[in-house]
Amino acid sequence: SSAGTVTNILAGTITSVLGATITAGTLTSAGTVTNLLDGTITSVLGATITAGTLTSAGTVTNLLDGTITSVLGATITAGTLTSAGTVTNLLDGTITSVLGATITAGTLTSAGTVTNLLDGTITSVL
Repeated sequence: SSAGTVTNILAGTITSVLGATITAGTLTSAGTVTNLLDGTITSVLGATITAGTLTSAGTVTNLLDGTITSVLGATITAGTLTSAGTVTNLLDGTITSVLGATITAGTLTSAGTVTNLLDGTITSVL
């Protein structure tokens, strides 16, 4: 909370996570948030992937800048943003073979600028 700069909270690779809840963080009144989840998530079964909840943030960049592959029965939420100044590349990646998933790139309320909310590729979504 009330952080100046948060960088690379989870900058890695998550593979074969079964029944996991993956939360990259909850940030409130942050100055700058960069690369919150800048990695690759592969073969996640029954997982809830939450890239973060951001409130009254100044700048949010690359919240989920990675690749999500073979997610079964997952809820993927890139974040909920309220009263944000600038939101850029919220979900700038590739989503492949998502079965029974709920994919939410974000809920934005009273935002100044929203750019590239979902700037990626979605393939084979059933």
